[in-house]
Amino acid sequence: MTYNITRRDFLNGMAIATGTGLLTPTELFAQTSTGGQHVVYPPTLTGMRGNHAGSFETMHALAWAGQKPEAHHKLG
Repeated sequence: MTYNITRRDFLNGMAIATGTGLLTPTELFAQTSTGGQHVVYPPTLTGMRGNHAGSFETMHALAWAGQKPEAHHKLG
């Protein structure tokens, strides 16, 4: 190692080392912990909680009877 380290290289290295040392392991590896945090799941806010007994029967009854739905929505 016969080359000189410039002041800029030294300060940049110190800034990186200090910043890395201040990070917690979860931040360092981009991991999230759910301990003590309230998880907000948007479908539960509107009452849509996924598949349950009876969730498909209503629409299948309409489709098998050949009935058209009353409302049409453009989804795209």
